[in-house]
Amino acid sequence: MRINPFLSSSASSSDNKNEQNQTNPSDYFSDNYNEAVLKIKTAYHKLCTQRYCSFEEIDVCRDEFPYSNNNKTKKKDCEMLKMQIIIVNLDKKGVANDDADDAANNDKCLEDKLQMKLNEQTKLLVASSGVHGVEGFAGSAIQSLLLDRLQLSDKNATNDDDADDSPSSLFLPNTLLVLVHAVNPYGMKYYRRVNENNVDLNRNALSEEHFKSLTANDTLQATYDKFQHLFNPIKCSTFYKRIGFFPYALWNILQHGTITLKTALVAATYKNKKGVFFGGKELQSSHAVLRKYFQDQFRSKKVQCHNVIWIDIHTGLGPFAVDVIMSSAQDGIIVKPWFPKVAGICEGVQAASFSVGAERTVQKRCGKVLNENETSSKKQISSSSPSSLPSSGSTTNDSSSATAVATKSNRGLGFRILQLLGLESKSQSAGYEMTCGIICRNDWLNQFFFSSNKNNNLSGRHGSVIALTQEFGTQSNISVARALVMENHVYHYDNDNHQPWCVSTYMKPAFYCSDSIIWKQCILERGENMIGTVWEEFGRK
Repeated sequence: MRINPFLSSSASSSDNKNEQNQTNPSDYFSDNYNEAVLKIKTAYHKLCTQRYCSFEEIDVCRDEFPYSNNNKTKKKDCEMLKMQIIIVNLDKKGVANDDADDAANNDKCLEDKLQMKLNEQTKLLVASSGVHGVEGFAGSAIQSLLLDRLQLSDKNATNDDDADDSPSSLFLPNTLLVLVHAVNPYGMKYYRRVNENNVDLNRNALSEEHFKSLTANDTLQATYDKFQHLFNPIKCSTFYKRIGFFPYALWNILQHGTITLKTALVAATYKNKKGVFFGGKELQSSHAVLRKYFQDQFRSKKVQCHNVIWIDIHTGLGPFAVDVIMSSAQDGIIVKPWFPKVAGICEGVQAASFSVGAERTVQKRCGKVLNENETSSKKQISSSSPSSLPSSGSTTNDSSSATAVATKSNRGLGFRILQLLGLESKSQSAGYEMTCGIICRNDWLNQFFFSSNKNNNLSGRHGSVIALTQEFGTQSNISVARALVMENHVYHYDNDNHQPWCVSTYMKPAFYCSDSIIWKQCILERGENMIGTVWEEFGRK
């Protein structure tokens, strides 16, 4: 019998294993970036006494925050903010003896650290956090929990006399768990969604040609500019910041519709450097260093795209404490049976148009006519909408089930009322049809690995990464939008007051419900469940 360390249903009922289900959120959630890094390092050090694993930190940017007063940090005094990458060998047990702070160990090659030969048969389960900075606290907590679960399962299995629960049953052949922590360390440290250049990294995963096209010919820029006074106000009274934004936003929704406004906002601007949802004009450092790392470590060893499942963790979209899995239509057909819809807990799998590939989306945004093949593909994607994807144990009342549990929370009632009024979209993926530059999509992640013409053992398709985005709800869309708009305004035009407003009033409450034990517990349970479900699929292959 194979033990799944991430699913409580797989845990033994013996007394010494019941502690596995006793999860204290404060052990995993952090109040700031430095604490999150400390917790992930601590969890790693505990695990490396039992498993072969590797820890690396990669410089991303200087720790500079451009306050307008005279206390601005000088470049020469700045430390570097780092992204952490932890890799765990799930194939066999052994003591890593790998100190994350030991320079000598960093000189070892990855195969030596992991005691595993990387090749075409190697399978990767990747979980990334912090692409959107402030959203990274949820993903960081999940990642720390995963490391603890592995450590505890190894310990329990070693002490268990039951042959069926021997340590060997805890391993998956030729499989690695890869945790990418704090992709955007700057945003995570300063509770911003964007990076040090005010760039939204989840609109920035594009080629040089894409940036040129969007900067010069983006037809959606005119739609974005239509809402300029709402999206990017220059002068705001305290009343407008706290209350006035809502009636003005509602007026715009009534005038133009929820989806039109949402599409204009989330599609991003590639011209306005001070604009909310600025996608940038060039590839940012986080993407460049992450791509180089994976190409150097895995593509060079011919680790196949089709043996990789990548999960990117986000918050701020959907009902309070309810998660949804967004993917391409093609991946959605594969993974929907894995993640059935459960009323008030999980919205199941939704097909997100941004996952079909940047090339086609950029062409549409820049006014290029689709050829017949592309038009056919577009119709196929349209027919594979969330409502038409094959279901496995899912409920049928999409509009009400996801909000059932939210009505029990202090945020849920407002969300429900807005939905009934038609002012809140009922599908988290709605409005993203023209969004590009998302990191967790097939065509972007495929370049991280080696591609061949062999059949995909994990998905039944030809070589492509299975790319999944897990989103956890916090507040209503309009409240989250206010947080984004007001934080961006304060950052550019009232900089000295940015941090107190950001931490207490806008970004942290909108993307990290740090005061809610229920929210934290739901995030840990659903995050662990998702990884555990993918573990099961790996184990079947």
